[in-house]
Amino acid sequence: MAVLSKESYALMRQCLNLPAALAAVELLSNEAELRYGSFYPVGDMIVGLRYHKPGKGSGRKAFGRTLKIADGRIIPTPYADVNITPSRVPHHVEHGFGYWHINDEQEMSIRLQLEDGRRATMLLEGFPQAGRKDRFAWYCMRCLTPLYMGEIETGRVGLPGFWLAEEKATLEFNADLQLRTCRECGWQHPLGYSWFEAHDTPEQATARLKW
Repeated sequence: MAVLSKESYALMRQCLNLPAALAAVELLSNEAELRYGSFYPVGDMIVGLRYHKPGKGSGRKAFGRTLKIADGRIIPTPYADVNITPSRVPHHVEHGFGYWHINDEQEMSIRLQLEDGRRATMLLEGFPQAGRKDRFAWYCMRCLTPLYMGEIETGRVGLPGFWLAEEKATLEFNADLQLRTCRECGWQHPLGYSWFEAHDTPEQATARLKW
């Protein structure tokens, strides 16, 4: 007869007292679109939702390709049901955010087809722990020479601090033409823009259409 070990017994007892971190997400509800529109913490993860209506974005310009920098070149991410971006791989969503995001955490995106004809992309990554950093970077799109980078310790400032740092880095990059001009080939980078399209200046709105 099998006997429950002391270690297994202790673990099972410990599980009884863990705080619940359960989340039930109804993708077709208005609440889900509002709550997870940026990112929302769920236990040891953060979850974000991106909605795509047929032929257009969800109240914003349609997203373009997801691009990654790997093996010394810019690579479009193939359309797939599940996509994983390893940590510290620069990635950029065309017309979504106007910089290359460099994250200490790996990220997973899951594409879902909804009953009302829309598509939704669910983004999953680890909750920002102490020491985790996020970076907002710009490279020359011709020769990949690094141009500028802002950095934030997201594990210390949390998600609100992340969005403030995103805006700050974008403003700094846009304010200095020298930063936006490649020192190697002379190419001038378009203006950067944040995730929040409502914050765009007219010049940033034009840049959002380009990249």
